[in-house]
Order: sequence, then C-alpha cells, then structure tokens
Amino acid sequence: MADGKVTYEVRADDSKLSSDLDSANNKVKGSSSKFAGAAKTAAVGITGTLVATGVAAVKFGTDFETSMTKASTLMEGTNVDMDALEKNMLALSDATGVAATELGEGLYTALSAGVPVTEDMGEAMKFMESSTKLAKAGFTDIDTAISATAKTLNAYGLDVSEAERIQDLLVQTQNLGEM
Repeated sequence: MADGKVTYEVRADDSKLSSDLDSANNKVKGSSSKFAGAAKTAAVGITGTLVATGVAAVKFGTDFETSMTKASTLMEGTNVDMDALEKNMLALSDATGVAATELGEGLYTALSAGVPVTEDMGEAMKFMESSTKLAKAGFTDIDTAISATAKTLNAYGLDVSEAERIQDLLVQTQNLGEM
C-alpha cells in the first residue's frame, strides 16, 4: 500500500456461472417466443377489427350512396347539386345523430310525398331538419315523422312551408294526449 491504493483480491466459484447463464438465456428465449406468439395473436385480432371496421365503413358509404341515388330519381328535370345535397345530409346526420342512410331514405319518402325539388334543395333540407326534430321530440323514427307530416300536409292541401307548424301541432297533440 505504498502508493495509497488498497487492492482487494476477490475469489469466487464460477463453476456454475456457465450453466446459470445458459439457463437464463433459455428463459429469455422462452419468454420471447411466448411474447411473439401473443403479439401475433394480438396482431391478428387488431387486423380483424380493422378489417371489420373498414367493411362497415364501406357498407355505410354504399348504403348512403344507394339511398341518395334512389332519391335522385325523383329529381328529374331539376339541376340539383348532388355533392352539396350529400354534404348537407351528412351534416344533418352529424348534428342530429340520425344515420345518414336513414336520412337518405327519408328524403326519398319526402320527395315522393310532394316536397318540392329545387336546385338548392333548400325546402327539402328544411323539411328534413324539422322532421328530424319531430322524430326526436316524438320518440319515433325519421320515416314515421316524415310520413305523418307529409300525409297531414297532403290531406289538408297545405304547402310544405306549413310543415313546422303541423309538426308543432303533432308534438302538442302527443303531449296532451298522454295521461
């Protein structure tokens, strides 16, 4: 200890060191293969979920397009901006929580019942918006709300501009009729 350093000599039995390292290595390999299997299973599950979601999205889009195409058959002779109409229908769906496909079918019903077709489809969209509100307030579906409104308008020879008034009367009738 002449230079100010202390030196220790450590002796250990390393005879089991090699076998312990091999054992640890095998455990890591076993765990990693189990992890790989679990990861593969999870990947299959995630992929399946993504595929199912994709299929549902395509079906939703196809169903909506089909309903809008069906409605467009009642627009002959009028230059309707279908892109704008579809955007408005999707915005109404987002705002109300009513499925876009259901709204598309409702539009067909409304146009069939005599709601006027115009280039901007302003009256039809106003009718659809108020019918959606009626469906929500009357605890019914959009088709029933549209049909009840259209049948009432047609039965009394009223203009579509009277739709909201008729719908207000329908809600009041429902509310007063329940005991």
